[in-house]
Amino acid sequence: EPFLPRSEGALKPAELAQAIKEGAVVAVDTRDAAAFKRAHLPGATHIPIEEIDSRLAELHMLAGQPVLYCRAGDKTKDLAAALAAQGMPVAFLEGGLLGWEAEGRAIER
Repeated sequence: EPFLPRSEGALKPAELAQAIKEGAVVAVDTRDAAAFKRAHLPGATHIPIEEIDSRLAELHMLAGQPVLYCRAGDKTKDLAAALAAQGMPVAFLEGGLLGWEAEGRAIER
C-alpha cells in the first residue's frame, strides 16, 4: 500500500488494540446511543460527538489517553484536530469502527 502521511493522533486498529491491552488508552465511542448499543469496541466509553465539548472533564478523568472513534473515522479525525488545537491532544481510530471490524477485531454488543 502506498505511503501516505498519517494525521497526527491517528492510530491503526492493531496499534489501538495493543494500547488497550496495555491499559494505556481508553476507546471513546462518539456515535449516537443506538449505534453504541448495537456494537462498540470492547470496554469503550460512550460520549456522543455533540456532547464532547460539554464533557471534556470526563475525557481528562479516563484511566488512559482517550482514543476517539466513530463509524468510519472521518468525524473523529476532525474532532481530534480541533481538540488538539485547544490544547487537548487526543488520538483517534483511523478507519473507525468499520476499519476495526474489517480487520476481524472483537466488538461488544
